[in-house]
Amino acid sequence: MSYQGQLPQDPMHYPGYGAPYPAPFGHDPYGRPYSDKSRNVAGVLQLFFGVWGVGRFYTGHIGIAIGQLLTFGGLGIWSLIDGLVLLLKDTNTDSKGRPLRLTVSSTPQVIAPVLPNPSQEYRG
Repeated sequence: MSYQGQLPQDPMHYPGYGAPYPAPFGHDPYGRPYSDKSRNVAGVLQLFFGVWGVGRFYTGHIGIAIGQLLTFGGLGIWSLIDGLVLLLKDTNTDSKGRPLRLTVSSTPQVIAPVLPNPSQEYRG
């Protein structure tokens, strides 16, 4: 497929990119798929077990978790602040860069497309 200097507007149709990324938990307002990890669980784990880096191990940030483990969560101060940040900020991501979801639901969201009723006439 040759575009001859013109790229398609839809980034999912660039050559070589394959199928779109699956998003069983839906997308955020910017179109990024939500993580399977919960922001609430990560924050609570970090608040109670942050001196061992448990909240960061949960989100997959192994380097930060090992740093917290070796410093006992910055003597508790780093883990306390990190737990509050995980709970209160919307910009936290997992290790794959996906935003943490707010709910703790174990079932993925199934969003069915809204299809037009074929019996109704379009009046655009």
